[in-house]
Amino acid sequence: EQSGLGAQQRTFGTQVARMAVNSTEAEGAIHQGLEVSKNVPRTRFVPVDKLVQMAEANISDPDLLEFRAANLAIINTYARAISPTGAPTVHDKEEAMKVVSEATSPEAYERVMKRMLKEIAIAHAAPLKAKQEMENIRKGTPPPGATTAPAATAAPARPATVPAGSAYSPSRKMW
Repeated sequence: EQSGLGAQQRTFGTQVARMAVNSTEAEGAIHQGLEVSKNVPRTRFVPVDKLVQMAEANISDPDLLEFRAANLAIINTYARAISPTGAPTVHDKEEAMKVVSEATSPEAYERVMKRMLKEIAIAHAAPLKAKQEMENIRKGTPPPGATTAPAATAAPARPATVPAGSAYSPSRKMW
């Protein structure tokens, strides 16, 4: 039992440390993205924003390029932060890329960033919460808010012998 507890502690310790580093990095990237987002004018009409940003990219607008670099950092760090192993998948990055768009309005961008921060906080807290749940299981302590389950009712007893001429079907266990 002691060996198992030691392995559990090492596992949680490793995961908590990994999540702390990745979460802190992602939070920093998101805050930087929010900061540089203010320098890139956008409307609430995405096609117009895409056209304007295409023109700005062709004239090498430093604000737009900085915003794109910030978004790339957000995508990479966010994908690591929400991955239990800290190794994001291509799918994680693709999904993050869909929601982190420099063409969205500043308000929409800010709300997405705030949502990402909340997800990171959940992911960061999960190992510690799981550790406490494992400790409760080990000690036999019910989780907070759990109620005692009602006693199971006994199934009706089947007759020891089947009456002659009955329609009992053993495969269906019915009369």
